[in-house]
Amino acid sequence: MRTYLLRGLLIAVPVVFLGYFFVYPVSAILVEALGGEGGWEFLGSATVRGAVWFTLWQAAVSTVLVVVAALPLTWVLSTFRFPGRRAVLAVVTVPFVLPSVVVASAFIALGMRDSVLAILLAHTFFNVSVMVRTVTTVWARLDRTPIEAARTLGASPWQAFRRITLPLLAPSIAAASSIVFLLCFTSFGVVLILGGLRLRTIEVEIYSRVTTFLDLPAAGALALLQLVGIVAIMAFYARLQERRSRRVHLVAEDRVLRAPRGGERWWVGAIVTATVGLTLLPPAVLVA
Repeated sequence: MRTYLLRGLLIAVPVVFLGYFFVYPVSAILVEALGGEGGWEFLGSATVRGAVWFTLWQAAVSTVLVVVAALPLTWVLSTFRFPGRRAVLAVVTVPFVLPSVVVASAFIALGMRDSVLAILLAHTFFNVSVMVRTVTTVWARLDRTPIEAARTLGASPWQAFRRITLPLLAPSIAAASSIVFLLCFTSFGVVLILGGLRLRTIEVEIYSRVTTFLDLPAAGALALLQLVGIVAIMAFYARLQERRSRRVHLVAEDRVLRAPRGGERWWVGAIVTATVGLTLLPPAVLVA
């Protein structure tokens, strides 16, 4: 008897939790969206079209900027062993754990606000660590034997990277890019503070409909639209991972990482200094 009660309790706790914190809110959104007046008509307005378009393209551009900004440091951390390597990785992670209000305030302290550029730079600042950590985990343990064989056969460093390394890293890059895109797609605090109510994502438009206009049916319809978008992004990510996934031979980092030689020391120092400096600049200005 006690066993059945324990099993019932173990089942009831997650069911109640999911029911109250997931099923109930989603059901309330559906009721407002489907049962309210004017919600679906609002989805066809120019305001919503503008918010959806801005949400999509700023997330896409932010993701591209994150990839470009993260690639140099990812290469350094995945190739070379140098003093302070783990500290650099920890410093790059700092922006991701900062509250969005703090990050937005830091960019305001730098004189950036009410502009698309401020939003894109803040999103890049926020999410570089996602790309660096996700890709470095694979790249720093990638077996270099095929790459060395290609170099021995006459391939240039760029050819070896493009034809061997990049295809092997493609699943991890795709995974990190999908996460970054989703984070930028659902961004709220950064867009609201740095863009004001002039630049609106779907999240900001939902906030505006509730707090300014008290239009719950329109907010519910927008929330449902955003939920459909998130599900579509996750489905695309799952499909992409299924198509691009491949077996990768990973080895210990000690067998891959090496000390920089010759001119490589200059590149390592310049990339690490620039990345750490740009990472610490907004918080330092805010503190000052």
